[in-house]
Amino acid sequence: SAHSHPKGEPIPSSVDLYWNFSPGVMVIIGQCGAIRAWWMSGDKTFHPKEVAIWDPSKTIEEDFFFTNASPRQPWK
Repeated sequence: SAHSHPKGEPIPSSVDLYWNFSPGVMVIIGQCGAIRAWWMSGDKTFHPKEVAIWDPSKTIEEDFFFTNASPRQPWK
């Protein structure tokens, strides 16, 4: 799933955990446009995941980075 937290951090909230029923990837866009991806486990835990994002009008070498591990947005 994907959604935004326009007034908060791109980290799964207690509401996200409550409504998560099965394992899978959750992508959250936070304030200031920060993008983070998480593996949501069936036991209501989550772990950061890397997701490749690029502009299809450019080559991968021109516009390729990983969320959660990018020099543009280092994982903290």
